[in-house]
Amino acid sequence: MNIRRMIENALSQIVNSLVNKQYSELENEGILGSLNAMQIEDVINSYPGVMTKPSAEEFNHFYYYEYDENSFYLEFDLFFNNKRSDLTLCVEGYKKNSEIKLKIQDIRVL
Repeated sequence: MNIRRMIENALSQIVNSLVNKQYSELENEGILGSLNAMQIEDVINSYPGVMTKPSAEEFNHFYYYEYDENSFYLEFDLFFNNKRSDLTLCVEGYKKNSEIKLKIQDIRVL
């Protein structure tokens, strides 16, 4: 599996957890980086509408910035009421032992 496909899969899992309001699970798994579950919940709840999971095809559309061959930063627009919003998931990631690890750095309006 290529790195882009691995990122799409990991990103989809995180977004699915956010849509299902599994903030504590993300925190327990170490995916929230320096944020905590309450901060994530507050940001999402303060945005108008209901967060929804985008189609599988939408996970192909993220902004990718490579730090080096094993680490990167990406941004993905979240969906509310089945439409792309300006609330953006900001994530740092790295490749380790043929796996992709992602950590949420921020969720903000861009």
